Amino acid sequence: MRSLPVAGDVQGALARLNTVKAYPLDQPDAAFKYVNITERGTDATPLRWEDNLEFWKVLHRIIDSEPPYEPFRNQYGELAVLGIVKGKPVLT
Repeated sequence: MRSLPVAGDVQGALARLNTVKAYPLDQPDAAFKYVNITERGTDATPLRWEDNLEFWKVLHRIIDSEPPYEPFRNQYGELAVLGIVKGKPVLT
């Protein structure tokens, strides 16, 4: 879950998160505990992927580990042209 700080109001965003109650399906009495990571730095830029093939290797690992999702069938075909196919080794 994510709450954006509207007009820079970080405390308001955190307060909104605390209004949501989430429970695991297998433990309906155990409320989810939120972890505030506001102060942690995050690199959300593509810079670490721009000059190498690491992005495609990570994508292949994800495709290989996740079950197929039918609405993405066309995209799987497009990735197959690049050598990214579930169950097949990465082409190097």
